[in-house]
Amino acid sequence: MKLASMDTSAWLQESYSLLSQRAGARKNWPQLGFCDPAAQIVLDRLNAGIRYLQPASTPADCLALKRSQWMDHRCQQLLARYPHALCVELGAGFSTRFHRLSELADWPRFRWLEVDTADIIQQKTKLLPAIDNYELAAANLVDGDWLAHWQGEPLIIVLEHRLMFMSPAELHTLFSRIADLTHGKVPVEIVFDYLSPATLFYAHLKSLFGFGGQPYRSSLRSAQALVDIDPRYSVLRDMDIREPDTLWQSCSSAIYQRMSGGLYLQACASVSLPA
Repeated sequence: MKLASMDTSAWLQESYSLLSQRAGARKNWPQLGFCDPAAQIVLDRLNAGIRYLQPASTPADCLALKRSQWMDHRCQQLLARYPHALCVELGAGFSTRFHRLSELADWPRFRWLEVDTADIIQQKTKLLPAIDNYELAAANLVDGDWLAHWQGEPLIIVLEHRLMFMSPAELHTLFSRIADLTHGKVPVEIVFDYLSPATLFYAHLKSLFGFGGQPYRSSLRSAQALVDIDPRYSVLRDMDIREPDTLWQSCSSAIYQRMSGGLYLQACASVSLPA
Protein backbone atom coordinates (compact mmCIF):
# COMPACT_ATOMS: atom_id res chain seq x y z
CA MET A 1 0.00 0.00 0.00
CA LYS A 2 1.51 3.33 -1.00
CA LEU A 3 1.93 6.14 1.49
CA ALA A 4 1.71 8.66 -1.31
CA SER A 5 3.42 8.84 -4.67
CA MET A 6 6.87 9.26 -3.10
CA ASP A 7 9.47 6.55 -3.75
CA THR A 8 9.05 4.31 -0.70
CA SER A 9 12.71 3.23 -0.77
CA ALA A 10 13.79 6.88 -0.49
CA TRP A 11 11.41 7.42 2.43
CA LEU A 12 12.76 4.27 4.14
CA GLN A 13 16.31 5.62 3.92
CA GLU A 14 15.18 9.00 5.23
CA SER A 15 13.46 7.25 8.16
CA TYR A 16 16.72 5.48 9.01
CA SER A 17 18.54 8.82 8.93
CA LEU A 18 16.05 10.53 11.27
CA LEU A 19 16.27 7.62 13.71
CA SER A 20 20.06 7.85 13.68
CA GLN A 21 19.91 11.57 14.50
CA ARG A 22 17.79 10.99 17.59
CA ALA A 23 19.83 8.00 18.77
CA GLY A 24 23.03 10.07 18.68
CA ALA A 25 21.53 13.24 20.18
CA ARG A 26 22.71 12.81 23.75
CA LYS A 27 26.31 12.16 22.71
CA ASN A 28 26.63 14.53 19.77
CA TRP A 29 24.50 17.46 20.98
CA PRO A 30 24.39 17.30 24.81
CA GLN A 31 23.60 21.03 25.00
CA LEU A 32 20.13 20.34 23.58
CA GLY A 33 19.12 18.06 26.44
CA PHE A 34 17.48 15.70 23.95
CA CYS A 35 17.40 12.13 25.30
CA ASP A 36 15.77 9.27 23.38
CA PRO A 37 16.67 5.81 24.77
CA ALA A 38 14.00 4.14 22.63
CA ALA A 39 15.68 5.46 19.47
CA GLN A 40 18.95 3.84 20.49
CA ILE A 41 17.16 0.54 21.18
CA VAL A 42 15.47 0.59 17.77
CA LEU A 43 18.74 1.55 16.07
CA ASP A 44 20.60 -1.29 17.80
CA ARG A 45 17.96 -3.81 16.74
CA LEU A 46 17.99 -2.55 13.17
CA ASN A 47 21.77 -2.67 13.08
CA ALA A 48 21.61 -6.37 13.88
CA GLY A 49 20.32 -6.83 10.34
CA ILE A 50 21.64 -3.78 8.50
CA ARG A 51 24.98 -2.95 10.19
CA TYR A 52 25.60 0.38 8.55
CA LEU A 53 23.56 2.88 10.53
CA GLN A 54 25.65 5.28 12.59
CA PRO A 55 24.42 8.15 14.80
CA ALA A 56 24.82 11.34 12.77
CA SER A 57 26.46 14.57 13.96
CA THR A 58 26.18 17.38 11.39
CA PRO A 59 24.63 20.87 11.79
CA ALA A 60 21.63 19.60 9.78
CA ASP A 61 21.15 16.85 12.36
CA CYS A 62 21.17 19.43 15.15
CA LEU A 63 18.50 21.40 13.30
CA ALA A 64 16.39 18.24 12.95
CA LEU A 65 16.65 17.61 16.71
CA LYS A 66 15.52 21.17 17.46
CA ARG A 67 12.54 20.54 15.20
CA SER A 68 11.70 17.32 17.06
CA GLN A 69 12.02 19.10 20.42
CA TRP A 70 9.63 21.83 19.34
CA MET A 71 7.07 19.28 18.20
CA ASP A 72 7.47 17.26 21.40
CA HIS A 73 6.85 20.37 23.47
CA ARG A 74 3.75 21.30 21.48
CA CYS A 75 2.38 17.76 21.82
CA GLN A 76 3.01 17.90 25.58
CA GLN A 77 1.02 21.13 25.81
CA LEU A 78 -1.87 19.63 23.88
CA LEU A 79 -1.89 16.38 25.83
CA ALA A 80 -1.96 18.36 29.08
CA ARG A 81 -5.05 20.14 27.75
CA TYR A 82 -6.62 17.00 26.24
CA PRO A 83 -5.28 14.04 28.27
CA HIS A 84 -7.56 11.53 26.52
CA ALA A 85 -6.72 12.69 23.00
CA LEU A 86 -5.74 10.55 20.02
CA CYS A 87 -2.38 11.59 18.60
CA VAL A 88 -1.78 10.43 15.03
CA GLU A 89 1.75 10.56 13.65
CA LEU A 90 1.51 10.50 9.86
CA GLY A 91 4.53 9.23 7.95
CA ALA A 92 6.01 8.32 11.33
CA GLY A 93 8.93 6.28 10.02
CA PHE A 94 10.93 4.97 12.98
CA SER A 95 9.73 7.75 15.26
CA THR A 96 9.90 7.11 19.01
CA ARG A 97 7.94 10.23 20.00
CA PHE A 98 5.28 8.16 21.76
CA HIS A 99 7.93 6.65 24.02
CA ARG A 100 9.58 10.00 24.75
CA LEU A 101 6.29 11.64 25.70
CA SER A 102 5.09 8.65 27.70
CA GLU A 103 8.23 8.86 29.86
CA LEU A 104 7.41 12.49 30.62
CA ALA A 105 3.78 11.81 31.59
CA ASP A 106 2.83 10.74 35.13
CA TRP A 107 0.00 8.60 33.80
CA PRO A 108 -0.36 8.45 30.00
CA ARG A 109 -4.06 8.33 29.17
CA PHE A 110 -3.80 9.31 25.52
CA ARG A 111 -3.90 6.95 22.54
CA TRP A 112 -1.20 7.01 19.88
CA LEU A 113 -1.41 5.89 16.25
CA GLU A 114 1.53 5.76 13.83
CA VAL A 115 0.77 5.59 10.11
CA ASP A 116 3.28 4.71 7.42
CA THR A 117 4.07 2.36 4.55
CA ALA A 118 3.57 -1.37 4.98
CA ASP A 119 7.37 -1.92 4.77
CA ILE A 120 8.09 0.35 7.71
CA ILE A 121 5.13 -0.83 9.78
CA GLN A 122 6.16 -4.47 9.32
CA GLN A 123 9.70 -3.70 10.47
CA LYS A 124 8.60 -1.60 13.43
CA THR A 125 6.11 -4.20 14.66
CA LYS A 126 9.08 -6.52 15.22
CA LEU A 127 11.21 -3.88 16.94
CA LEU A 128 8.97 -2.57 19.72
CA PRO A 129 6.59 -4.37 22.11
CA ALA A 130 2.83 -4.00 21.75
CA ILE A 131 1.19 -1.54 24.18
CA ASP A 132 -2.54 -1.02 24.73
CA ASN A 133 -2.54 2.68 23.83
CA TYR A 134 -0.02 2.44 20.98
CA GLU A 135 -1.03 1.29 17.50
CA LEU A 136 0.66 0.98 14.13
CA ALA A 137 -1.22 1.14 10.84
CA ALA A 138 -0.18 0.75 7.21
CA ALA A 139 -2.43 3.19 5.36
CA ASN A 140 -2.48 5.87 2.71
CA LEU A 141 -1.94 9.29 4.28
CA VAL A 142 -3.87 11.29 1.76
CA ASP A 143 -7.21 9.51 1.58
CA GLY A 144 -7.74 9.56 5.36
CA ASP A 145 -8.39 5.82 5.85
CA TRP A 146 -6.41 6.04 9.09
CA LEU A 147 -9.23 8.11 10.60
CA ALA A 148 -11.14 4.83 10.99
CA HIS A 149 -9.06 4.45 14.19
CA TRP A 150 -10.44 7.74 15.55
CA GLN A 151 -13.16 7.31 18.20
CA GLY A 152 -14.33 10.90 18.48
CA GLU A 153 -11.79 12.17 21.01
CA PRO A 154 -9.75 15.39 20.57
CA LEU A 155 -7.33 14.86 17.71
CA ILE A 156 -3.65 15.79 17.45
CA ILE A 157 -1.95 15.11 14.12
CA VAL A 158 1.83 15.25 13.73
CA LEU A 159 3.66 15.47 10.41
CA GLU A 160 7.40 15.75 11.02
CA HIS A 161 9.62 16.12 7.97
CA ARG A 162 6.89 14.71 5.76
CA LEU A 163 4.99 17.44 3.89
CA MET A 164 7.98 18.33 1.71
CA PHE A 165 8.05 14.78 0.31
CA MET A 166 4.43 15.06 -0.84
CA SER A 167 3.30 16.69 -4.06
CA PRO A 168 1.40 19.98 -3.73
CA ALA A 169 -1.79 18.19 -4.83
CA GLU A 170 -1.34 15.52 -2.14
CA LEU A 171 -0.69 18.16 0.50
CA HIS A 172 -3.85 20.05 -0.43
CA THR A 173 -5.91 16.86 -0.53
CA LEU A 174 -4.65 15.69 2.85
CA PHE A 175 -5.55 18.88 4.72
CA SER A 176 -8.91 19.17 2.98
CA ARG A 177 -9.73 15.54 3.75
CA ILE A 178 -8.91 15.98 7.44
CA ALA A 179 -11.14 19.05 7.59
CA ASP A 180 -13.99 17.29 5.76
CA LEU A 181 -14.01 14.39 8.23
CA THR A 182 -13.40 16.21 11.52
CA HIS A 183 -14.38 19.90 11.25
CA GLY A 184 -16.87 21.01 13.90
CA LYS A 185 -16.80 17.72 15.81
CA VAL A 186 -13.86 17.93 18.24
CA PRO A 187 -10.77 20.11 18.73
CA VAL A 188 -8.19 19.25 16.06
CA GLU A 189 -4.64 20.53 15.82
CA ILE A 190 -2.05 19.64 13.19
CA VAL A 191 1.61 20.08 14.13
CA PHE A 192 4.04 20.10 11.21
CA ASP A 193 7.18 21.58 9.68
CA TYR A 194 7.70 22.96 6.20
CA LEU A 195 10.31 24.28 3.78
CA SER A 196 10.23 27.61 2.02
CA PRO A 197 10.25 27.80 -1.79
CA ALA A 198 13.87 29.02 -1.58
CA THR A 199 14.96 25.96 0.42
CA LEU A 200 13.13 23.68 -2.01
CA PHE A 201 14.90 25.37 -4.95
CA TYR A 202 18.28 24.99 -3.24
CA ALA A 203 17.65 21.27 -2.63
CA HIS A 204 16.78 20.80 -6.31
CA LEU A 205 19.98 22.59 -7.34
CA LYS A 206 22.07 20.32 -5.11
CA SER A 207 20.43 17.28 -6.64
CA LEU A 208 20.85 18.64 -10.18
CA PHE A 209 24.60 19.15 -9.73
CA GLY A 210 25.19 15.87 -7.93
CA PHE A 211 25.58 17.14 -4.38
CA GLY A 212 22.99 14.76 -2.92
CA GLY A 213 19.95 16.99 -2.44
CA GLN A 214 16.82 15.44 -0.97
CA PRO A 215 13.90 14.54 -3.30
CA TYR A 216 11.68 17.30 -1.88
CA ARG A 217 8.53 18.03 -3.82
CA SER A 218 6.58 20.82 -2.14
CA SER A 219 7.00 23.95 -0.06
CA LEU A 220 4.95 26.58 1.73
CA ARG A 221 5.54 30.32 1.93
CA SER A 222 4.12 30.22 5.46
CA ALA A 223 1.56 28.35 7.56
CA GLN A 224 -0.98 30.92 6.37
CA ALA A 225 -0.74 29.28 2.93
CA LEU A 226 -2.71 26.33 4.34
CA VAL A 227 -5.47 28.68 5.48
CA ASP A 228 -5.51 30.15 1.98
CA ILE A 229 -6.02 26.60 0.66
CA ASP A 230 -8.74 25.77 3.20
CA PRO A 231 -10.16 28.66 5.28
CA ARG A 232 -11.58 26.25 7.86
CA TYR A 233 -8.08 26.19 9.41
CA SER A 234 -6.58 28.80 11.72
CA VAL A 235 -2.85 29.34 12.29
CA LEU A 236 -1.78 28.94 15.92
CA ARG A 237 2.00 28.79 15.64
CA ASP A 238 4.51 29.59 12.88
CA MET A 239 8.14 29.93 13.91
CA ASP A 240 11.66 29.73 12.54
CA ILE A 241 13.62 26.66 13.64
CA ARG A 242 16.91 27.73 12.05
CA GLU A 243 18.68 29.21 15.07
CA PRO A 244 21.85 30.43 13.32
CA ASP A 245 24.96 28.51 14.44
CA THR A 246 27.26 30.05 11.83
CA LEU A 247 27.73 33.43 10.19
CA TRP A 248 26.52 31.96 6.88
CA GLN A 249 23.28 30.67 8.46
CA SER A 250 22.70 33.99 10.18
CA CYS A 251 23.26 35.99 7.00
CA SER A 252 21.20 33.69 4.74
CA SER A 253 18.25 33.70 7.15
CA ALA A 254 18.39 37.48 7.57
CA ILE A 255 18.63 38.11 3.82
CA TYR A 256 15.73 35.76 3.05
CA GLN A 257 13.50 37.27 5.74
CA ARG A 258 14.24 40.76 4.46
CA MET A 259 13.60 39.86 0.82
CA SER A 260 10.47 37.79 1.54
CA GLY A 261 8.81 40.13 4.00
CA GLY A 262 9.56 38.17 7.17
CA LEU A 263 9.16 34.57 5.99
CA TYR A 264 11.30 31.64 7.18
CA LEU A 265 13.60 29.26 5.32
CA GLN A 266 12.47 26.31 7.49
CA ALA A 267 9.76 26.48 10.10
CA CYS A 268 7.58 24.58 12.54
CA ALA A 269 3.91 25.42 12.74
CA SER A 270 0.51 24.31 13.94
CA VAL A 271 -2.97 24.90 12.59
CA SER A 272 -6.31 24.10 14.17
CA LEU A 273 -9.89 23.24 13.31
CA PRO A 274 -12.48 24.48 15.81
CA ALA A 275 -14.84 22.04 17.53
